[in-house]
Amino acid sequence: PSHDMQGEYSVMVTSAEGCEAFIIGIIENNVARNAQVFPNPMMEETTILLPVGVFDTTLYDLWGRKIFTRKSCTQREVIHREGLSAGSYALHISNEGMSEVIRLVLE
Repeated sequence: PSHDMQGEYSVMVTSAEGCEAFIIGIIENNVARNAQVFPNPMMEETTILLPVGVFDTTLYDLWGRKIFTRKSCTQREVIHREGLSAGSYALHISNEGMSEVIRLVLE
């Protein structure tokens, strides 16, 4: 079976009491399927290779605080370690309704 099933879907849910509800959702493209982050874990810098397009790249710490946001029109983005402590971060990559979160580890 294919795991690349994007689009809209809906599910009808009926409770034991006979109440009905529709659940509607959207399965989006995975940006990270085409993005590459290396090295990860990183020491001094890491490189993000992106598909063609305009992407917003946002780095968050484990407490959900935004470290930075960058808009990238190139297919290569470099993150330098300057001022970042060792630990895990969430790298959020998005463009035009597609988004993905990648765990980035700093050693």
